[in-house]
Amino acid sequence: MSQRFFAEAEGTAILGVGHRLANLVVRVLMSDPSYPWGITGLGKLAEAFPAKARGREHWIELARAGDLRRVAAACGHEAIERMADALVELRQSDPWVKLEEQRAVDFHRWRDESPYVARAVYSETRGTRTLSGLGAPNPDSTETREFIEAICGVSRNALDRLLLALVEIRESWLLAMEELSKGAIQWRDGTPGA
Repeated sequence: MSQRFFAEAEGTAILGVGHRLANLVVRVLMSDPSYPWGITGLGKLAEAFPAKARGREHWIELARAGDLRRVAAACGHEAIERMADALVELRQSDPWVKLEEQRAVDFHRWRDESPYVARAVYSETRGTRTLSGLGAPNPDSTETREFIEAICGVSRNALDRLLLALVEIRESWLLAMEELSKGAIQWRDGTPGA
């Protein structure tokens, strides 16, 4: 059960990082005074958020990656376009789709029980309630290993895919800062543009 708990917690944290990346990209886009470059149909993204805004209304979810790509395509900054493309590719990747589906099952629908819980027996007679565990599942059994791999593998695969997006967004972000600052910001530590 603890492996499932930590796999679910890891999955939730990974999804949170995806949302934070979307918020980094939207703020980079909004740092250009020309934002949103005439793009319409953006809802709450129609106007730049105030600097250092912390209110919920000034944060977006990764699901807005497509909107960010539309705006980035109009902005004329290649590095920002790469950032938005990396977000869309992350969100549409098979590991990310599976992680979102797993979260939907874990939080919104009936899910399969862990092998230990599935072996528990609940009984009730007048005045007596009993919950008995029939023993922990054998960690070496095929059933248990497959279950653990299914639960843990989803988060692990999504994390691997997230790392690819993080690298692309970091490198593009450094270049975007140079573009947006018209050269006032330059990276001299071996990063892009050095």
